Amino acid sequence: MDVSKRLGMRDTVLALFLAVLQGLPIVEASPNPSPLVGSNWGNPRRYVHLQTSTDFNTFYLEIRVDGAVRRATARTSYSVILLKAETRERLAIFGVKSNRYLCMDLEGNAFTSVGKHSFFNHYQSA
Repeated sequence: MDVSKRLGMRDTVLALFLAVLQGLPIVEASPNPSPLVGSNWGNPRRYVHLQTSTDFNTFYLEIRVDGAVRRATARTSYSVILLKAETRERLAIFGVKSNRYLCMDLEGNAFTSVGKHSFFNHYQSA
């Protein structure tokens, strides 16, 4: 077999391989780390990232699986929060990935729990 036939065969195999790859959905091959990225976590409009900003920094609230409540400098799957309305003025703050609620003790210290222990009052400005 001469060189031109081998190159022609290699080009044909490469073109076929690329055509097969082009037809594969790459998004489904990797896991979805956030409900804000795709629709397989439910309605993405229900989820938020709670953020605070200063002139120098931006921080996001994270609720970790180990129960830690911390700040993050970038959005992560642990900063995806679901605000669950319990009444018209009370809501629970739920970490979607950690499956934990944000709570406060009687002295105002933040902690997390798998059950709802505290609610936050929500008032809209007039």
